[in-house]
Amino acid sequence: MGMKELDLALELAQEAGNAVMRLYGRNVHTESKSDGTPVTEADLLSNQIILDGIRKYFPEDGIVSEELESVPGGRTWYIDPIDGTKGFIRQNGEFAIHIGMCAEEEPTLGVVYQPTTQIAYVGVRGEGAYKQQHGEKTPLRVISSASDLTAVISNHGFDKETVLEQVRKLQPKKILLNGGSGLRLMKIAENQGDYYLSAYTDHEQRAGTWDLCAPQAILEEAGGFICYANGQPIRYYGQKRLDSMIVAAKTLEQIADLRKRLNWKDEP
Repeated sequence: MGMKELDLALELAQEAGNAVMRLYGRNVHTESKSDGTPVTEADLLSNQIILDGIRKYFPEDGIVSEELESVPGGRTWYIDPIDGTKGFIRQNGEFAIHIGMCAEEEPTLGVVYQPTTQIAYVGVRGEGAYKQQHGEKTPLRVISSASDLTAVISNHGFDKETVLEQVRKLQPKKILLNGGSGLRLMKIAENQGDYYLSAYTDHEQRAGTWDLCAPQAILEEAGGFICYANGQPIRYYGQKRLDSMIVAAKTLEQIADLRKRLNWKDEP
């Protein structure tokens, strides 16, 4: 894969970010989706900008987005126009734009862009990961901690109390709360957090493939690991919702330890 895809992903993320920031802090039109989560005019605007850009330059590719019906194709882009819409509505900055790409069911490219800080997290399969702000790049590489681990969890949502209950069993030194799933995983890539749990059991409330593709590409290129709670790898085949709960950490040993201590079985 050439750099053209990455250049486009970065350009579209920034363009969409500029567009949603023009609506940030205003009384934007908001509706409730069937799963109870909000969608705003900013989500739809960001989605259209990204969709138009991909269709223009890569018309043969497939697209899976939170806000549209899937577009079939060869390679597939996974788009979340605003990951953390509640953070956008609450104006706490905890939202990001996700543009990811998969080939043969595995993430190969990811951009997670935070419009309020203009920070872009980037990962390309085989080429590493980095954080970029105002043209300055900082490599992302996880450094595993042997003890005093920090847990990263959602600061809202259906599963907050469930996850808190499980995380407290692990007795972390610290718990970081963040609204966007992508930004939570970036805490691990940046070495601010050590592991992340998602305990959604209801299929409709689980994270979507659009949530995870871009940050997974970045975290794995930074040296981290992410898988289903049953230990199986996460595969992308056009599905909208993930097949199960997920766990992420800096090392495979940490994931095995977390699963053992939480008594998560190998069965789905």
